[in-house]
Amino acid sequence: MRKDTREDWERRAERVVALLTGNPESAPGLEAAASEAAASPWHFHRRFRAVTGESFAACLRRLRLERAAYRLREGLPVIEVALEAGFSSPEAFSRAYSKAFQLSPTMTKALPSWAGELAAPNGLHWRPRREPLWFMPPAEGVAMETRISHLGAMRAFGFSGSKEAWELPALWGKLHETIKSSGLPMEAGRFISLFMAEGRFAAAVLTPPGMGIPAASGLEGFLLPGGIYAIIPHFGPCEAIGPFWDLWEEKWFPGSGWELDPSRPKLEWYQGNPELLSSDLSLALLCDPLRKRGS
Repeated sequence: MRKDTREDWERRAERVVALLTGNPESAPGLEAAASEAAASPWHFHRRFRAVTGESFAACLRRLRLERAAYRLREGLPVIEVALEAGFSSPEAFSRAYSKAFQLSPTMTKALPSWAGELAAPNGLHWRPRREPLWFMPPAEGVAMETRISHLGAMRAFGFSGSKEAWELPALWGKLHETIKSSGLPMEAGRFISLFMAEGRFAAAVLTPPGMGIPAASGLEGFLLPGGIYAIIPHFGPCEAIGPFWDLWEEKWFPGSGWELDPSRPKLEWYQGNPELLSSDLSLALLCDPLRKRGS
């Protein structure tokens, strides 16, 4: 698909997706959706699948099942949820639901915490009262590992630099020594590298709620404003993150409908304790701040 054609269909798909996620049980059928996109049903079906990675019917069915999971967690009867989801009977709904989620509708109500998401090639999921965070999947196959999510505001402390990238490992060494000498806990999931505007970067530790910056020499405080991020996991040593990150951005951004938001930092968020895991088992979440293209 040519670049201008794809961008045109991105805009058309956006209009249809807004209808799908707003109220799936009353979402338009194929012909009405095609009319919204100003195309014939046959042409719309082909183009919708090309830019979203799934057919219109499969997308609508998946969103209805995800919404059904949410409604079940709200306590609605199975028969009411089944009718909302467009099924002719509770039995047909239960069969489809159990096949999709690998658990029955009645079991859903007993789960203490569950998002009710099905695998999606485009990051599109049904959520109440939230902007649909989705993207156009690239042909190269990195879409399934990419998630778009809201991250809340966070506070951190650490050391920053603004020279060459080789300075970052030295900053991490300095930060680890400072944490040890201060008697602070080395908690997994709180280590994070920040890549800010004008080439600045930092080795930092996320602060638990209610904790201030430790009284240690030279430590700086950082406020991470939160917002929408594209996130992809990376397994392996830190030395391999840079090339992987560059390749992912090169393949994912062009057709996604999103662009980097330079007003917020990029995050390299380490999920384990570096003192306990080998480098081959290290897991980092690479988080790119997003804004809608052209906004």
